[in-house]
Amino acid sequence: MGWNTPIKRITAEERKEIAQPIKKQREQLRKWYPEVHGKTVDFITHSIDDGTLYLSVRFKEKTSFCLR
Repeated sequence: MGWNTPIKRITAEERKEIAQPIKKQREQLRKWYPEVHGKTVDFITHSIDDGTLYLSVRFKEKTSFCLR
């Protein structure tokens, strides 16, 4: 029960059906920035300057990926 609403358990087959589109979406997302796929993140910084968001991801291998 959740908030007085009965919740039905999902079967293993239903879980597989739910997982397929999620897996497909994640595969597509990995193609957007292939240069960062599989790297280990050291830290992330961000700032806003004149309404522009700056994001920098620093990797353990001492390389950076920056977005503006």
